[in-house]
Amino acid sequence: MAELTFVGTGRADASAELAPPTGAPVDRRQLRALAAAHEDAGFDAVLVGGSDTSPHALVIAGQILHETERLGVIVGLAPHLLAPTAAARALATLEALHPGRVGAALPAHPARAEYADVLTLTWTSPRPFDYDGTRHRAAGAWSAVRPAAGLPLWVTGGDEDVPTARRLHRLRPIVAATPRAARDYAERVLRVYRGPAETPAAALREATGAHPGQPPLIGAPDEVAAGLLAHAAAGVDAVLLAGWSPLTDVPLFGEVIAAVHTERSLT
Repeated sequence: MAELTFVGTGRADASAELAPPTGAPVDRRQLRALAAAHEDAGFDAVLVGGSDTSPHALVIAGQILHETERLGVIVGLAPHLLAPTAAARALATLEALHPGRVGAALPAHPARAEYADVLTLTWTSPRPFDYDGTRHRAAGAWSAVRPAAGLPLWVTGGDEDVPTARRLHRLRPIVAATPRAARDYAERVLRVYRGPAETPAAALREATGAHPGQPPLIGAPDEVAAGLLAHAAAGVDAVLLAGWSPLTDVPLFGEVIAAVHTERSLT
């Protein structure tokens, strides 16, 4: 059975579908609380994503590293937003300041494989290099700051084009203290979920991200832990747990993580 890596969501605030934003796009108090909650819950890392208009992922990742002692960050990189050589230098700088706690994630994109190639070359090449790809090019590229080994690469949405990367499977468990409370929570999720499913049961499967053949991830922590172990038995080795109301969900995810570790230690 695959060993599970637990990844949470790193954000500049604590908003989500059931926790609407209440202030500025960057809320240091909420960022600190959310990062601390993930560290206390036993997460291995948080994924810090970004877009054309959101707070800058690299800056937010740096602040999360500053606010925590153990928690890792996986910075989501969009090929159209930042050149791979610039991204590689920024990530290598973060790694130099926070050793062993930095990685990068690439979404599905036609340029992903080339972007990953340039990242890796920038991290590992001891001399200036040229790269002549279809979508990415570099001439005499070099970085004075390089990690001892290339940083971990993660992908979402398939991994065939970057075979050296690990794949993150996004799941959104609905967890509460009791099965009844979890069912009530699921009803709240159904009121905000906007997927293509035609029945409530199918919608909950989609909403929680359960894989084919697995039931929706809904219940008390021990029930959801059993569901995650079933996913691990099917070959999933890294899960991105994204909450519907993060500051409420993350401590409960911590109970799930603890239950998974306990079960693993007994087998």
